[in-house]
Amino acid sequence: MPLAILGIMGVISGPAVIIAWLKLRQRNRGPSLDASGSPVNARAKVNIPFGRSLTGTAKLPPGASRSLQDSYQRKSARRRFWFWGILVLIVAAAVTCYVLKTYVLAP
Repeated sequence: MPLAILGIMGVISGPAVIIAWLKLRQRNRGPSLDASGSPVNARAKVNIPFGRSLTGTAKLPPGASRSLQDSYQRKSARRRFWFWGILVLIVAAAVTCYVLKTYVLAP
């Protein structure tokens, strides 16, 4: 029974797997590079050295520094974060005082 199920699955999905494998073998970066304005041949095949040259990491120039502050963040989001943070601290302090007064320091 399990072999019959595997056979049926192979018959149904086998052609799709073969077609996908053939299409992946013909992949290239030409259309995406052409869309970004790079003067690259549309039939450029991607191999390991070519792919490595496309994925280089940018380096900061000497004397430059990174800023970890999000300059595009909405100002109201920052205020909302501080409001809820302080509110949570106040509620936690009130609950702690109530528990200490009621259960720990009770006569």
